Amino acid sequence: MANTYAVLVFMHSLLLFVSVSSNTVKPFSFPGIRKTAFVAQQPRPSRLSPLSSRSYAPSSPALFTIPHTSGIVSIRKVSNVRFLTPLLALPPATAQDLGGAALVGMASAVWLKLWTSLAISGAIDSKDSRKLIHCGSGPLFLLCWPFFSAEGTARLFAAGVPLLQIVAMIASGLAKAPSPAKNDSGIRAGESAMGKPSGLVAAISRSGNPAEVLRGPLIYVVILLLATVVFWRESVVGLVAVAQMAAGDGMADIVGRRWGAQKWSFSSTKSYAGSSAFALSGFVVSVALIAWFNFWGLVPALTAGVACKVALISILCAAVELVPWGDDNIFVPMVASALASWLL
Repeated sequence: MANTYAVLVFMHSLLLFVSVSSNTVKPFSFPGIRKTAFVAQQPRPSRLSPLSSRSYAPSSPALFTIPHTSGIVSIRKVSNVRFLTPLLALPPATAQDLGGAALVGMASAVWLKLWTSLAISGAIDSKDSRKLIHCGSGPLFLLCWPFFSAEGTARLFAAGVPLLQIVAMIASGLAKAPSPAKNDSGIRAGESAMGKPSGLVAAISRSGNPAEVLRGPLIYVVILLLATVVFWRESVVGLVAVAQMAAGDGMADIVGRRWGAQKWSFSSTKSYAGSSAFALSGFVVSVALIAWFNFWGLVPALTAGVACKVALISILCAAVELVPWGDDNIFVPMVASALASWLL
């Protein structure tokens, strides 16, 4: 209930901030709480100690209390509208799951924007940007799972995030025209008005071709969707499978391109360094996710025996990545989930 109320308080504050910023305050209220809004004020001195706090609405129950010494925010009464009534009528678990889904969506957008901006500015190579997105997107998604409720439908709210991403990727991938000719606006398919690939295409494709989005990147998100619906938080199998696909395969490419001078005798594209990076990264991220979920009481504690089995799974998945045929985004999580189901 506390998590749900925190989400509602955040949305209440955010909406009021937007209203005040636009000089069009549209009041609303929580049931049982006097009508309040946040407006900026200049700091003012206080006789209270830094550890004390007080309500800025002493004549009525306050939304929450804040340190008086900050002098940044005060609460003033505004008139009433019923803007948040439908939200407040939701069951607590549903409101928590909606907040969790919103958190995941915002975190994904920030993660994507961070690395694409660095690539556009020339701070990092575009290939590294794409692979870093590959490495972090899956684990970041899993890190947010504990913030959902314990209801059986929570996984469906979480699965809504990759599902929406799948829809967006299909729309971007199908934007490619049969020929490279420009359209009536003088823009090639898959390009923005600036003559460059659209943001999503540029971020996750190798060459900027929209059709590439429908291959490895789409499979990657489908795996995240399946891991959410099938395994969710009750099993470490999904954690290990996503960690091997995301961190293991992604770091193998980054390290292999930089320090992969020594190639395997049976492959001209796979290196000792890349395979080592796969095994190490897959292992580290897997045990980190297991420890994180154990912290929330969702999975058993990470023991030395479990860690050794995860290390074995990581090594075997690194060997699977050496296979020259097939898509790593399919075979690596498939093998990882099978081994984890058997060993863990």
